Amino acid sequence: MTESTPSTDFTIEYPSAGWSLRHPVDAANGPRHLCVDGHELLHSFLAATDATAVDTLVLEKSRAFHKSGSAVFESAGHYGQQVQHSVRQIIRYAGNCGRITVDLHWGRGDSKLGAAISVLRLPGEWRRMLLLLPADGDAPPVWRELQSGKSITWREVPLSMIFEDRAGRRVEYSTGFDLWRWHYGLGVAPTQMQYSLRVSDDELLCYRQVMPAGAGVEPQVRYYRFCSMLAWSAPALTTSAAVAAAAPPLQPLAFLPNGGGVDLRGASGERGAYSIDFGTAAMVPTAYRLSASGERLPQLCWSSKATVAMAKRVIRQLAAAHNGGTLRLLGMTPGLCHDGSHCERRQPTMHWDLQDLLNFSAWARQTLGDDWTLQIPQPSPWNELPSLAAMGAISGFRQDRG
Repeated sequence: MTESTPSTDFTIEYPSAGWSLRHPVDAANGPRHLCVDGHELLHSFLAATDATAVDTLVLEKSRAFHKSGSAVFESAGHYGQQVQHSVRQIIRYAGNCGRITVDLHWGRGDSKLGAAISVLRLPGEWRRMLLLLPADGDAPPVWRELQSGKSITWREVPLSMIFEDRAGRRVEYSTGFDLWRWHYGLGVAPTQMQYSLRVSDDELLCYRQVMPAGAGVEPQVRYYRFCSMLAWSAPALTTSAAVAAAAPPLQPLAFLPNGGGVDLRGASGERGAYSIDFGTAAMVPTAYRLSASGERLPQLCWSSKATVAMAKRVIRQLAAAHNGGTLRLLGMTPGLCHDGSHCERRQPTMHWDLQDLLNFSAWARQTLGDDWTLQIPQPSPWNELPSLAAMGAISGFRQDRG
């Protein structure tokens, strides 16, 4: 549900999942006051501001609506003291996740205040953090204990940050597919960029500065796009082990050659019960992930248009063959890739496909409808991410197509 209330807020809520949040109609930033089961997990999120997080955006326009199974919030504004710098923000909410796109237009003028793309404020006492970095490689990430009064800073662009409070509730803030954009920021040296946490007894602040104050550079006048994702614990959306065990026997489906979908010969009845392992699909070489050394890896990259086109063909087949059922999808685990063609770039370009996996799963849920049970299990450490723990859950904002 999305509505504007007398309190001058756009309220976006998913009652059966137990969460709600607000976007003030007079503010360009947001969301604010994300509550899950009556507990406030997130106080505020600033999509873009100056590096001190003081110069918040002045609203020019905003709206909230539903589209393609998501609740969408759009806004545009400019820096209060620097009107030449403007920001457009789009957040698409589905399940327990918000997929964020920020377009920062940097105009001519004073750059001494710098720029931060996102300031995250979490109320309460947060006890530990899981930080996933590209340099970790195959090494398993380790939870880090957080201590009140201490700050943490680092330079490398994180894949994902997961924060856990004393009650085990989690908030995830992940980078979008565009790792290279975050790496270069507004054109400053990556060594000048900074990610930082400030922890106290009653809140956690997370900053992502793409150009620090006083960097001594004047960015090129143009739009800079940054993608990211917010997700949060939503127990009502997470498929329990008991529910998964109670699923009917699932028939593994084999792929047809040349990306032609799956073999559904003999399929009948209103309800289907299938498992599909995308890792067994035979695809063109460029659909697979490319390592930094130029080696093709065995996993498909979900930023590849060929991969997504093949997967959508499969989902359309199932939606046409049955009115509902149970579907388990395997081979949908995020990872790094350096094939620049997946990002419409000529040179090798580092990206990762969590955002594209979430985009596809939201599309699949909208296409299949709510009468399908969609299971997308994840191995460790990816099962630690709230966005993946509930991937495939009913979005809460589906609109039937007429």
